[in-house]
Amino acid sequence: MTTTKTLVLAALFALAGCDGTGSGPTTVEGAVVDKQTGAPIAGIEVTLAIFGGRGPATSVGSTLTDGRGRFSVSTDFDQANTIDLRVNSDILGGVGAYNEAYGSHTSVVTKGRSTRRTVRLIPIVPPGAADMSANATPPSPPLIAR
Repeated sequence: MTTTKTLVLAALFALAGCDGTGSGPTTVEGAVVDKQTGAPIAGIEVTLAIFGGRGPATSVGSTLTDGRGRFSVSTDFDQANTIDLRVNSDILGGVGAYNEAYGSHTSVVTKGRSTRRTVRLIPIVPPGAADMSANATPPSPPLIAR
């Protein structure tokens, strides 16, 4: 029974001239927030990117989050099988607004569709930076040899 359903669906796609990947613009909208606090993050670059085989990624649409962490980015590019959503990623050679205080996010979006996403970025504490949170243990005084 499952094989019959699969064959019927394949025939319908073939008759409709559809490859099942969608056509028209690819749009992703949503928000970028701090994973720990839930606070919106302004000024984060959100990019739709494709890969050219073994070559570097190519941006086909890009924007920055607004003051409330919201974004909307779209592309009419339809020559790739998959389109990646890249948030705060320096994969494109650091040409955008990369925020070193946060990690990055990459996921595949459905080509030719509209998608909503809330992206939760993990804050990064630089090496050697003091943890100023209320639960932080105060640093020990340095040992002095006498």
